[in-house]
Amino acid sequence: MIPIFIQSFKGSYKLDGLTCRLKKLKLRYKIIYSLNLTKPSKRKINKKIYDSKKANQKLGREMGGAEIACAYGHIKIYKYIIKKNIPRAIIFEDDAWPTNEFASWYKKNHTYNNIDLLSFISTSGHIKKETENFKEYKVHKYVSHFNGTPAYLINLKSCKKIIKFSQGMVAMVADWPINLINHNIRSAIILPNLVKLVKQNSSFLKKERKKITKDFFIKKIIPNFILDFFLTFYYIFYIPYIFGKYQNLEFYEEHFVDKRIIRIKNFFTRNYIQIKYDY
Repeated sequence: MIPIFIQSFKGSYKLDGLTCRLKKLKLRYKIIYSLNLTKPSKRKINKKIYDSKKANQKLGREMGGAEIACAYGHIKIYKYIIKKNIPRAIIFEDDAWPTNEFASWYKKNHTYNNIDLLSFISTSGHIKKETENFKEYKVHKYVSHFNGTPAYLINLKSCKKIIKFSQGMVAMVADWPINLINHNIRSAIILPNLVKLVKQNSSFLKKERKKITKDFFIKKIIPNFILDFFLTFYYIFYIPYIFGKYQNLEFYEEHFVDKRIIRIKNFFTRNYIQIKYDY
């Protein structure tokens, strides 16, 4: 069977919920602990695991402690997969909640030879409307960057690509440290989702990111649909990149330009589905 790994840190209040759930579903797992950087007093970040300069070039800011810990946890699991030469593995963050349908899917031990990374839950991204023929499961391929590290299957080849590109260091949030499309990592998602997210007390990442990236006052006075219209031109004309907020062109295009262009195309073609998951 496919190995299951849990990415967490010692002291996480969500870990017990996931491990109890997996035991109830009679699924074996291995916990691989990352760092606990949720409190300022614990943020002694080793320069060997975090590249501050590259993070600033990509994100336009420093990463928060929880962001670094989460990204490092995934990298640590990729290294373990490579070391043990594991063909493919499933990775859960500790706020994942596998459904009964996930257990049913898992026990059938399906293989997906033309998919490198299979997401079970995603909070954003664009996928093809058409589905791949994988028996009773509807599998949609991604056509843009997506956020989907809470629960996913990844193969050995993709782990090697990510570690080679990142040099085993954190310089980007967990989803993802590499441009999956440009590096030919074929990604897809099963719908409906086979995994849910635990919303209890929200997430460390969301709380911390909200403090770091404060909303501009204009977002509070202009309706979202009007603001989104103007932001489309703001991003596709590369204004944040030209003024130096984002210094990495590939990252900027992947996260801002490509997604906006897909949305414009989709207005006319209706070929894609935009995933939105409020967490």
